[in-house]
Amino acid sequence: MPATIPKCNKGECCSKGLYQEIPINTWDELQALYCRERKDWSKRWVFRGQKSSTWCLTTTLERTFLKRLGYPSLIEAREWENLLLRQFKRNAPRLLNQPPRNEDYMEWLALMRHYGAPTRLFDWTYSFWVALYLAIESVEVTGTCAVWALDIDWWKDCVKERMPVLKEILKKGSNTPKEFNFILNRKDKPGIWPVNPFRLNERLYAQQGIFVLPIDVTKPFMENLRALVRQNQGADHLCKIVITCDRDLLTSCLTELHRMNINSATLFPGLDGLARNLENQIFMPQLFTDVPDKESDLR
Repeated sequence: MPATIPKCNKGECCSKGLYQEIPINTWDELQALYCRERKDWSKRWVFRGQKSSTWCLTTTLERTFLKRLGYPSLIEAREWENLLLRQFKRNAPRLLNQPPRNEDYMEWLALMRHYGAPTRLFDWTYSFWVALYLAIESVEVTGTCAVWALDIDWWKDCVKERMPVLKEILKKGSNTPKEFNFILNRKDKPGIWPVNPFRLNERLYAQQGIFVLPIDVTKPFMENLRALVRQNQGADHLCKIVITCDRDLLTSCLTELHRMNINSATLFPGLDGLARNLENQIFMPQLFTDVPDKESDLR
């Protein structure tokens, strides 16, 4: 039978101690949470917003294989990752002003992800508020969304303890071709690892983005996470903030984030982001107080 993406229920898609849950119902509770955790979160935590609190942490490559194609596992994911990358590298240069060099593997993968191709690269951000916006941007009133918070340096240390060779590679700097080649070709030890290409594309820059990838691409992201820790070890270093939405909360969040200059127009530069932002501006009628009353006045 085709595999399906599991809902994120503790004890089903992962161990109960892998992460903690924090319920949120109001904007004031969100602010209080941020003020309480800000000191720790400033130490290289990364965040991901998801419009449904029931969604598991899954990459686009994982969702393509397990959900859309109905494959029973990810055993062929490594081969397909290489095939898709080769196809993209052959065809994209005619559409790019400055294509990456052929050997810049990570930059090609980042471009693929930027334009919607399935990859193992998983989008996160250094900004809690950007993640919050991405969580609530299209959530339904009465829906529940989630912001995941990940202590990335702690998880990196777990990986380095399992892979001593990586410690030696990192002595010569991070985000290097040697590091990328080592991480992307591992299949013996699962784990997760943060990466970014040397050249940031427009959205990565605007969203303060970073990619976190599963080291063993033949296993789900959650399984790569779970392999790094024993029972209950991860709960202090990974949390899911579950936000129960109503009109008041969405209005407060969207208004305050707009004042921070965080909205679809700024996070997705271009006409698509500008148009995408209009729907959420309906929650902020004060933005339209200077609009003429009569249509004829607009001409």
